[in-house]
Amino acid sequence: MTSSRDVDIQVSHEFAASAEELYTAFTAPLILARWFGPFGWSVRHDSVVVEPRPYGRYGLTLVSDDDPELTHTVRARVLEFLPGRRVAIEERTAMTQMHLTVDITPT
Repeated sequence: MTSSRDVDIQVSHEFAASAEELYTAFTAPLILARWFGPFGWSVRHDSVVVEPRPYGRYGLTLVSDDDPELTHTVRARVLEFLPGRRVAIEERTAMTQMHLTVDITPT
């Protein structure tokens, strides 16, 4: 039996960084590779692709720190890039659909 459901998760966090620094963390490949992914996984630096334009590519490959043979590739498309304000991407696979929107609000 297959079931599907929509899940909407909202997270709010304050960072000791400027809006431009946060935007760069999501759009500069080398910086994105330093922090992206869950604990125990690293991003293969040469795999990061960021095309900051609508319908541009946004992707990377995660590698398990415990077993480098275990990988996960993210292949998303850009929905919206507003410098210093918003990053929105979408990934669709045969099994899932994921939307990620990061709104940056200076405080």
